[in-house]
Amino acid sequence: MTSSPAKQLLLLSLPADARPAQHSDMDAQTWLLRELLGGRATVSEFAVPEFKIGSLDALVLQSEELGRVDAQVHAALGKIEEALAALGEAPGPADPPSAFRWDTRRYKLDRPIRDLIAELARECAQLDSDVRAAAAEHAAACSALAAADRHESGDLSVRALHDIVREEHCVLDSEYLTTALIAVPQARRPEFERAYETLAPHVVPGSAAVLASDSEFALYAVHLFRRSAPAFAAACRERGCVPRDFTYSPDAVRALHQERVASAARAQAARAALARLARTARADVRAAALHVLALRVFVESVLRYGLPPHFAARLLAVAPRDATPCRAALRDQFGYLGGNAFSRDKRGRIQRHDAALSEYAALVDTDYEPFVLYSVPL
Repeated sequence: MTSSPAKQLLLLSLPADARPAQHSDMDAQTWLLRELLGGRATVSEFAVPEFKIGSLDALVLQSEELGRVDAQVHAALGKIEEALAALGEAPGPADPPSAFRWDTRRYKLDRPIRDLIAELARECAQLDSDVRAAAAEHAAACSALAAADRHESGDLSVRALHDIVREEHCVLDSEYLTTALIAVPQARRPEFERAYETLAPHVVPGSAAVLASDSEFALYAVHLFRRSAPAFAAACRERGCVPRDFTYSPDAVRALHQERVASAARAQAARAALARLARTARADVRAAALHVLALRVFVESVLRYGLPPHFAARLLAVAPRDATPCRAALRDQFGYLGGNAFSRDKRGRIQRHDAALSEYAALVDTDYEPFVLYSVPL
């Protein structure tokens, strides 16, 4: 059996000797194959091994713990899928649950159920943590690369200037003079050229020169006395211009390019590491989810049907529109397994306000079924 988006999977566990109420001449397997939904359901085995059982009180606690671990495992799987989707990867095909076999080498059957639950929970939590850490590292590397790209590809108010400004543009090795670099908005160029000599004392007349221009800004070099540079920069800011903090270095262009290449390499390596880890984690967490499901079916079946364990678990693949009729048909034929513990309405749902439930009504799940039944969200 293969699952697809057009199918919904249900996992049903019944006593091995259970028979449908209205077809006592059939065993459960035959009825499921021939009669359930008119034969439209695909039925396959789900292999559940026999585990080491402690006390019934312990099983009750383990049933509750398995519900929490199951939710945690699927939450971790969702986060891993999100990490892969952010990398542009579609959800990978999963092995059909019908192919599940308990990994006896990894999870020894002679270990107590509580130990198996703890091990599965720990492994999934660690995988989730590892993927989160790798995703954070990838995000940091991408941010560093984006910053390097902005330095190379931004407008003249933000981009690096080492590949624009040359030695002859600057006053170097002077005790008194320096060069200010100002990114002037294109619309303010005429105003700046008329006024720059008066923006601060000791500006060299006629020294303004355009070094580069883009659609937003023009980059000017202006020579002036060092002591006047702070006042000149402040006056430029007041007029909507952007003073650029720049020190000429013949080695800076090479260093900037090398940093961009290194940032790109780090981002690519972080992406590859995240993709590898997340793919592996996805497969491992999917497998862990099926192991948790097997434990849930076993524990719940023992609690429902008693000892020694004697039940059969089957996967039912049905069209989504048939899921509700499927549940109703199962209740009709196997509702007797629940005895007379709870009264139900005409749709087979537990009535919370039944007086027989008294103070326990709030503890009863209205989705309770008289047999073991789980949806399989894989």
